[in-house]
Amino acid sequence: MKILIISNFSMSQNTPRAFRAKSLHDTFIKEGHDVEFISAHQDNANQTQTHQTDKRHYFTSKLRGLTSLLLSSIFPDGKNFFRTVKLLKKINHHEIDLTISIGLPFSVHLITALAVKSGKLSTTKLIADYGDPYSMNPSALKPFYAEQLERWTLARFDKITIPTENAVTAYENITDLDKVVIIPQGYNIDQDFSSNYKKNKIPNFCFAGNLYKKIRNPKTFLDMLTTIDQDFVFHIYTDYRNTETMEILTPYKDKLKSRLALHSQIPRKQCITTMSSMDFLVNFSNKSTNQAPSKIIDYTLSSRPFIEIAQDQKDFENFLKFLEFDFSGFIKPDISRFDENRIAEKFLKLF
Repeated sequence: MKILIISNFSMSQNTPRAFRAKSLHDTFIKEGHDVEFISAHQDNANQTQTHQTDKRHYFTSKLRGLTSLLLSSIFPDGKNFFRTVKLLKKINHHEIDLTISIGLPFSVHLITALAVKSGKLSTTKLIADYGDPYSMNPSALKPFYAEQLERWTLARFDKITIPTENAVTAYENITDLDKVVIIPQGYNIDQDFSSNYKKNKIPNFCFAGNLYKKIRNPKTFLDMLTTIDQDFVFHIYTDYRNTETMEILTPYKDKLKSRLALHSQIPRKQCITTMSSMDFLVNFSNKSTNQAPSKIIDYTLSSRPFIEIAQDQKDFENFLKFLEFDFSGFIKPDISRFDENRIAEKFLKLF
């Protein structure tokens, strides 16, 4: 079978959408299919981040943020639109059996639909792999025409795949729900990191990912940490370029001092290895039920217990037990349904 995968991110990038693309690409090839991958990004796997807090960096970040907001109110996906539109030059494919367009951003699906409409892409089956609908995302600034544009785009696709059932109803106003199919993220789950753990002298726990003021804001949790009269180290591995994340965390660096350790984002396998040396992990669940962070799979693969913290949570009794190395309430999730071989088969069945 001839399969084409279209993505904004390259397969080496450190983001769930890149993980999705690489998992499908590698599994399809392993099964003997003819697979081509197109990305809007250059490979930046070796890119490093620095944590700058000087005023010059602050104002530069603010200006960049304001520019991004302005562009987002005019163009779909704002500044990301100008990168993904370059995909049109790369798409010139005919007699493709199965094409999978991987969002986000949404504009990857838009460009793929335009390629079909213009005759640059001829494919038997066209699938849009999604998360939340772009036009219904409460945390994103969008142009006034976003819903109409998304409705037009999805009309060009045969199927829409989303990772969780909770998100299905969000598509009611923009597409036929019969098109929507639940296919979770796929991972290589045959990995064991358990031998990396040795109990730390004081509790070491961590979170890996980005934070957002509206849907994944741990302010209540961080405020609670400042009231604890106990030694611990809370490690956070995140993208220093994410201004929302840094605005949330920076004030607590002074309040928690050495008890809060901020680290730059690291490659996925290295991150799992690092997490496997922690006493336990913390996951900040999204306020929006339409989203389910894929990091739960990585947390489980680390072989360490983890605890879910909701944005508006006020009772931290279970967390305090974890802080005393009492993990008796933890039940390890069954992640067998995320096996990448099963996931690839689900996509092939759509053909």
